[in-house]
Amino acid sequence: MLGARYVWALTEKLNLMARGDIGFGGSDFTWNLAGLFEFQPWKHVSFLAGYRYMSVDYEDGAGPDLFKYDVDMHGPLLGLNILW
Repeated sequence: MLGARYVWALTEKLNLMARGDIGFGGSDFTWNLAGLFEFQPWKHVSFLAGYRYMSVDYEDGAGPDLFKYDVDMHGPLLGLNILW
């Protein structure tokens, strides 16, 4: 997997984040992108809200044993980040 993340500090407690990655493992091709706002009211806790797009293309086996998973998923994202 290869990925990158960039964080823009808007204020002391509010960040804008862009991240993405590409997977090279068992799938034929997998990637995802996310744009997030992060609010960190306390030193070890932050809240995230944003949008994520993920695409997975996976295929294994052949004939009657073929398993194929080719899907695009996207939508809003909410999260809690706990650091220590």
